[in-house]
This record gives sequence, structure tokens and C-alpha cells, in this order.
Amino acid sequence: MPNPLNKLEIIQAILDKIESGWMIIKPKYPGNIESSFRFYHPVKCKEVMTEIPENLFRYNKLSELDKLVRDAVQHATVIS
Repeated sequence: MPNPLNKLEIIQAILDKIESGWMIIKPKYPGNIESSFRFYHPVKCKEVMTEIPENLFRYNKLSELDKLVRDAVQHATVIS
């Protein structure tokens, strides 16, 4: 199972494929970095929180992880 740093790298690579500018910022619940993630796009002023189950970080589940991250970004909301 990847450590938290590897998870961030995996997710960031997916975000970069979706659209340039998305970043992962500290989750709302910093103690739960294992499953809670917050994505932010500073130019578009959009953000979204999502939960990512641990099992999606397995090699044979990366397409499901990609779909979950894409769905989350698609549902990001504009913040003021």
C-alpha cells in the first residue's frame, strides 16, 4: 500500500492529466490524510473535498481511482 506521500503523487498525476492548475491542499481533517482529500484550482477558484478508499491505490484499481478523481473535479464548486 502506498504511503501518504505516494498517494499524493498518484493523485496529483491524475489531476495534471485532467487539467493544469489543480492541486491538493491540506484536507479538512488533517489527521485523516489517508482517505480525505481536498482539490483546489486557484485560477478557477474551485474546490472539492472527496473521500478516496484505501483499496483504490492498488495497481489493479487505478482506473477506478482515476474515475473517482475525475468525477470529484467535475463536481467542484466555485468558492468566493
